[in-house]
Amino acid sequence: MFYSKTFRESNKDSAPAAKSGVRYGGQGRSDFAGGMTFSVRRGHLHALLLQIVIRVKYLLESWFLLKPLLSSNLSGYVSFLRPRGIPKLDWPTLFCLRLLWLVGGMHRAHPIFSRILVVSGLMNILGWVHRMLMVSYN
Repeated sequence: MFYSKTFRESNKDSAPAAKSGVRYGGQGRSDFAGGMTFSVRRGHLHALLLQIVIRVKYLLESWFLLKPLLSSNLSGYVSFLRPRGIPKLDWPTLFCLRLLWLVGGMHRAHPIFSRILVVSGLMNILGWVHRMLMVSYN
């Protein structure tokens, strides 16, 4: 007769670290589905430090967030769907488009920023810049 192991029975054959389920406090932890134990978990301080290291690494790799603004392509790779006859955008146009995307993202993410843009009149100026960029390439 065909016999299949349940997850609990197959978990007994796994590595000792994976089945120990011991936390830093010494007690095991199981979820609601039948006593499966988890491996050692990170503490809050360790997770916070890892997040800080990840963010600092990204800042260093992206030249303090300037690399996406100053690169020569719209994306990191050229799409195979892009037609061959489309002209390449020059650097000032790319920079202005990226700056508009950045301001647009901040406008959507932070309501106070959008209010400042509208009240100060910068939203109208950004719209005019966008129209001028689109007219120059159409």
